[in-house]
Formats: sequence, C-alpha cells, structure tokens
Amino acid sequence: MLLKSKCQWSEKAKLLLKNLNNFANEGSSQKHCIPLVVDDCNVGILSPLVVKLLSSYTHVFDTKDGKYVTFCKEMDDQEKRTKAVAEVTEDLRKKEAYSSLKGWRDEVGIYIHMMYNR
Repeated sequence: MLLKSKCQWSEKAKLLLKNLNNFANEGSSQKHCIPLVVDDCNVGILSPLVVKLLSSYTHVFDTKDGKYVTFCKEMDDQEKRTKAVAEVTEDLRKKEAYSSLKGWRDEVGIYIHMMYNR
C-alpha cells in the first residue's frame, strides 16, 4: 500500500512539474518567441509582448527586423546597459505595461551585473 501511495504521489508531482515547465512542450508559445542577444551571445528568449514593449525603447534596444533583440550600438558597455535596463523596467512598471513587473524588487542591477561577470 505504501509503494502504491508513493507512486501516485510521484506521478502527480511529475505531472505538476511538466505543467510548470510547459515551455518546452509541443504547442507551447516558444515558437513565437525570439532571442535576446548580447555581444553575439544568445542570453534568453522574449515573448512577442515583451518584444513589442521593448521596441518602444529604440534608444536602448534594436529589434533586428524581428529576428532577435539586442542592445543598440550606443549601449556598448555593462554600466550603460545596466542603467538603461533599470530605466526601461521602471518605466514599464510605472505604466503598468507588463504585469510581471508589479512585484519587481529592483534586482535588475544585480542580475545584469551577474550576467556579465560569469
């Protein structure tokens, strides 16, 4: 009886994890996303909504004809990029343009710094 109970729990946990990480599953929105490229390295993928939002910040981002998003040429060092990303995320949060930013705790500077210092 205990073995059956553990198996049922394992299967439920497996199903839950599969549903939480559904981006890799067939039919996910992944095919609609485009890469975020920094210094010729793919550092992530962006949903169409995020691409649309970032395309308004042409002084920071270049959408490269919808094939990928990167920083514009003027964003040529870590400090400029970090400052610009902080300003963009704060602006989007103030405009309530992207719901995920409602709970943002200003970690952007730390994240960008960590991303460039691996």
